[in-house]
Amino acid sequence: MCKYITRILAAIALVVGVLSLTLPMEKAAAIVAVENFFGVMLPILAVGALLKYIFTCNKQSCSKAECNKDAGHCTKS
Repeated sequence: MCKYITRILAAIALVVGVLSLTLPMEKAAAIVAVENFFGVMLPILAVGALLKYIFTCNKQSCSKAECNKDAGHCTKS
C-alpha cells in the first residue's frame, strides 16, 4: 500500500512540475499559490520537528538515567 501512495505522490509532483513549466503564468496561478504555501509551511514544520526531537525523552538519550515520560526528560536515579 505504501509503495502505491509514494508512486501516486511522485506522479502528482511530476504533473504539477510539468504544468507549472508549460502553462502561461495566468493559468498557473493556483499552482504558484500551492507552491508558496508549502514554501512557507515546510521550514516551520522542520523547526517544530527539530524541537520535538531535541526535547522528547527516549531510551537512547537517557544513557544512565531513567526516562520520565510524564516530565518529558531524563531523571537521574
